[in-house]
Amino acid sequence: MLTVGRWPAIVALVACVACDRAATRLSTERARWSYVEDAWGGLGIAESRTANNQVSVTFRLRVHEPKRLDSAICACGTTARVMADRILVRLDKCLCTGGASTRLIAVLPQPTSGEYDVVYDDAAAGFPHVARLRVP
Repeated sequence: MLTVGRWPAIVALVACVACDRAATRLSTERARWSYVEDAWGGLGIAESRTANNQVSVTFRLRVHEPKRLDSAICACGTTARVMADRILVRLDKCLCTGGASTRLIAVLPQPTSGEYDVVYDDAAAGFPHVARLRVP
């Protein structure tokens, strides 16, 4: 049986974690709406909260059955921005590694009170409607 000293094992573990995060960063790209629909089963809002002049929106996937399954691709980031009376949201996809995120949360500076259409930020798909959000 091969034994490895304590410090070389720790260095190897740290290198493995760093390599894992690098693979996630290098593989990250914008997910088109067609991919969100077909591979992840669409997008919806799980919950939203307002506190400290910020709005936090937690998104969920699988609002319907996906049409395909990509076992090595994960959702790994959420971006959102307010534009007039809409909130535009975008997801990033990446290789499923330990560095991939599983919680899809967007935090925005609190916009003025009112109703906002949440749409997916994909002009080629016509900014598909995701949900309607009320900001107090």
